[in-house]
Amino acid sequence: MFCEGVTFRRNSGFTLVELMVVVLIITILSAIGMSFQTRFVDSAKWTEGKTGCGAIATSLRGYYAQTCGEGGPPADVKALGFGPGDLEGKYFTLSDYQITDLVWTATELEYKIVCVSTKENAPGTPGQFNLYSSGEYELILEGEN
Repeated sequence: MFCEGVTFRRNSGFTLVELMVVVLIITILSAIGMSFQTRFVDSAKWTEGKTGCGAIATSLRGYYAQTCGEGGPPADVKALGFGPGDLEGKYFTLSDYQITDLVWTATELEYKIVCVSTKENAPGTPGQFNLYSSGEYELILEGEN
């Protein structure tokens, strides 16, 4: 038996399953985007350390040229003339920089400048940035081989 005059109305809109699928897709895309963003922010923070190492290297080469390699190397970064606040950035401080592997003779200057993340708001992935006298650099992050 059919009822005459009765019309069925089709409901328009989305079902709960369709909405859940959309929410799931958005969640997955957000998670992927966050991992990329974290990596880029971390890289930008390490750029501050790289800049500080470059400033120290320039100062060290100038000090070497001025003394012609005589009189011995500077005792530390402060001996190069960096005062309080000169290498103070948002993520790294003066104490985060060290000069290591120093070869200082009248004819040769070799060094490695190290920047270690120790400050609370330093890059999210702790690690160490090395700048060599050859101009090469490397970033060593904890947990990476």
